[in-house]
Amino acid sequence: MESKFEILSYQNCNDLKKAINPSSVLIGAVTLLLGLYLAIFVSVSDPTSNLNMLRLAAGWVLAGFGLVTLVFNPRRWVYDPTGSPVGKRSLDFGMEQLPALRRMLKDTGFDDVAINDISKVHIDCYASADHRFVAIQVLQYGALSDRPLTPAGYLYEDRAESFLKAFTAEA
Repeated sequence: MESKFEILSYQNCNDLKKAINPSSVLIGAVTLLLGLYLAIFVSVSDPTSNLNMLRLAAGWVLAGFGLVTLVFNPRRWVYDPTGSPVGKRSLDFGMEQLPALRRMLKDTGFDDVAINDISKVHIDCYASADHRFVAIQVLQYGALSDRPLTPAGYLYEDRAESFLKAFTAEA
């Protein structure tokens, strides 16, 4: 059975944006500079020694790691109004936990979710670190992929915080 809902992702959430991750940029820059310093400016008295080869290899590996960090990991997803970083969490529910799941969904505002009782269900949740934003979706494991049971739901401020408390209590 094909679902009419789109699977939740970072790109679907209008309240999320990509922002520079200062710690990643700092770590990448320091690692790059340390590697270049080690490879270029530090010298060993005997250029044919194994220590010199180790210094060169370590320097270029550090410089490469720093460059990769700066090029491929300088940004992260943040909740736009507060600038708080957003992370993904998932919670699996077995068949014996379905009453607790239905109760949690009803408290959130999803009243009549058609959950098939023969396979596991999980909730995907994108939550900001300051607990002011939550995007949730209930999915059911299928044969080849997950089937969304609900549209993406967005909770803000106090409702988001109370949902996250219930979500972490279930985990």
